Order: sequence, then C-alpha cells, then structure tokens
Amino acid sequence: MVRGLRAVVVALAVACAGGALAANAAHAGPSPAKVSPVKAAVVVIVHPSVSAQVLSYGELRDLVLGKRRYWSGDARVELVVAGAPSLERRWWVEVLSGMSEVQFRQYWIGEVFRGRATSAPRAVPDRRTAVALVGVVPGAIALVEEGQLPANVRAIPVDGRTPASPDYPLR
Repeated sequence: MVRGLRAVVVALAVACAGGALAANAAHAGPSPAKVSPVKAAVVVIVHPSVSAQVLSYGELRDLVLGKRRYWSGDARVELVVAGAPSLERRWWVEVLSGMSEVQFRQYWIGEVFRGRATSAPRAVPDRRTAVALVGVVPGAIALVEEGQLPANVRAIPVDGRTPASPDYPLR
C-alpha cells in the first residue's frame, strides 16, 4: 500500500512540478530586507515547552524549509501554517520560503517522498486554529498577526527584535 501511495505521489509531483522542484531546492530565497509584501507585522509563537528564546531569520527560514527538524534536545519542530488566504500563510510561503503556493506544496511533497521529512507542515483552516494547536502541541511553532497573542503560547523574538522594534524583520 505504501509503495502504491508513493507511486501516486511521485506521479502527481512529476506532473505538477515541471522541473520546478529541483530549482526550488537550491533557491536561496529573499532576505528580509528585500521583501516586505505587507505592512502588518507577524509574531513567531511557540508552545511554552520550546526551549528557544530567540530565533534568527535564517533559523526561521530553516524551520519553514524543514532543514531544522528539532529544537534543542529531542523536541520535534511542529510547523503549523494557517490556510490561505491569510497574512500568516503569505509570510510562511512567499516571504520565508521564497516560493509560490504551488512550489511550496511541491517542495514538501518532495521532502516527504525522499524521506527527509515525515510530514509536511500542519495546514489548518485559520489563525484561530493555528494558535489553539500551538498551545497544545509540544514543539509547535506558528505565525500570528501582531496583537493576536493569547496567553497559552509564547512569542519568540527574531534576530533579537520584537514587533515593537522599527527594524523587526517580520514587518
């Protein structure tokens, strides 16, 4: 059954990718200074058990691309991405990964198929669900629009800056 499923996934990836998957794997992506598609800031939130106190923009990008799969120790990173259309999804997909929506999906199909990831990011229908999931799933991380921070999650500064900083990289 698994082989049959993998064959279907490969067929879909090949049919949809048109060679874009290989190009995306090497894509360096934009820097935070070059891309600022929206004026509103997003905040990185994590489950309270996550040991990280700050993330660099590069570390955040590595999380989005599955290049970093564990927090310090054994805690697995659980990437939670709100559904489209949303400000948060736009940041995850277009800005941090540097890909289009289709390319992002193809990239993750390839990561799972090649065994470099056990699953794609958890896609949830909306911001409220993303926040709720981060509050209960150890190792979870998501983005929320500034001002949407509930008490059951913890915000993480990016590059040592918070959204109150004028040079916050997720604005």
